[in-house]
Parts: sequence; C-alpha cells; structure tokens
Amino acid sequence: MIKPQNIDKWGLDDKNKKIVRRELGKWLKHFMDMSQQEAGNVYRCDFVNWDFFYFTKCHDLMGNKPEQKAVENSKQIAFRKDQVFMQLFLKTLLNDIRLLHSFCTHCGAENHVESITNGHMYFCPSCGKTDVSVYPDSAIFSFDEVRKKLWEWEKGGK
Repeated sequence: MIKPQNIDKWGLDDKNKKIVRRELGKWLKHFMDMSQQEAGNVYRCDFVNWDFFYFTKCHDLMGNKPEQKAVENSKQIAFRKDQVFMQLFLKTLLNDIRLLHSFCTHCGAENHVESITNGHMYFCPSCGKTDVSVYPDSAIFSFDEVRKKLWEWEKGGK
C-alpha cells in the first residue's frame, strides 16, 4: 500500500515547492481565521493510521457552552473543532505538526495520553502512574474505562 506523504517528499523542485507551500499556507490561514485562531493542543496526529488526540480552547471548559463532550452540543464548538482538524491536515501536508509531550511526574518517562468518557488520562508505561481528568457527570463510566485500558496496557496493548 502506498502511504501519503508530506510535500517535502513529493519530488518538487524548490520553485514549485514554494508555490505549493504558499497556497497551502493560504488555506491554513483561512482555517485559523475560521477557528478564531485556535490551533489545538496536539498530542497525537497521524492521518495514515487515523490516530488523533488534541484539545481545543480548554480555557472555556466551564463557560456557558462547556467544551467537554465527545459529541459537542454547541454547533459553534463543533465548527471550531472541525476547523482545527483541517489545520492539522494541512500542517501534516506541510510537515509542520508540533506535538506536545507529557512526562510522568514520578519517573520522568513520556506518558501515553488517551481519551475516556468525558475526560482523558495519562498513563506512564514505565512506572504505571496514571493521572485521570474527568467531569463529575461521567466519573463512574470513566473509571470503568480507566480500569479496562490499564488492564490492556499491562498486557502490552495500546
């Protein structure tokens, strides 16, 4: 199977690569404007394997339109998240994805971040320390998921 690649691997000469970068940059600016300049806090972004984990505009989590649901109730928030997703695609093409990394506060190893019902968790594969961030209305469901994911990770899964 042929895997899609970023523009640096398309075999373009410098002149054409500059043109493509400029045009994709215009699209990127457009999606930045559409998302109110939100770019997302990106921990995983892999379009080939369809693996993503990113936040948008976390500072309004407890506002009038809380941004905490996997399926957003607010059309405005869902629209902004779609615009950030489009940015991630363009940044992937431009080879400009900047991932955030979280490190265990116990042993310093890099954490694995995973979404759970109405929250997320950080798991350290090195020492097993697990940090969970959930909202009260779904804590029972979230902790069931945490137990399941921890069991999978202990067995060597992801």
